[in-house]
Amino acid sequence: MGLKKYTDFSEESKIPISSVVEKRKVIKTPTKSTKVENPIFSEKIPAKPVCSPLKEKVEFTGKVVKFPTIKPSQAIKILESKNVSKDKLDYIITDQNDTIVIVKYNEEAKFDLKKFSDSLISFYRKNSFLKENFNKICVEGCDKYAIIRNIPEIDYNGKKMIQVINDDITKLLSK
Repeated sequence: MGLKKYTDFSEESKIPISSVVEKRKVIKTPTKSTKVENPIFSEKIPAKPVCSPLKEKVEFTGKVVKFPTIKPSQAIKILESKNVSKDKLDYIITDQNDTIVIVKYNEEAKFDLKKFSDSLISFYRKNSFLKENFNKICVEGCDKYAIIRNIPEIDYNGKKMIQVINDDITKLLSK
């Protein structure tokens, strides 16, 4: 499956990561006691994905892409290796453990991500059930990126809180 145009994706389409991740050749380094063949002349060299922890699906919603469980720098490398235009995507969202990172992929995108994240967290703090759990949340960043740390591991409306926040960020940024 090749790279699709942005317009080919539906609003909430999910693409298997195998179609996004590039395969690379792995060359084993020699040890003192082993003899190594020249990898150029060997018939088969094992292939290894660029990001092995990426086993879940990448989600495209509007001009927002959500990468699960990887660092933003890896997500940017994947997008750049696939020649994804900055005109087609505005934001990258990644989450790990209790942290969500939002990065502005397109410098022309309209939101100041620090202010956006602060206002979203203050909205959740207005809820009496969530108020005491959200006091430990920390928002860092600037207009080009935001990091939301210490998201509590609680269930809210049948979902983990990190997933609820992640979904809300995706919906709001894709408008």
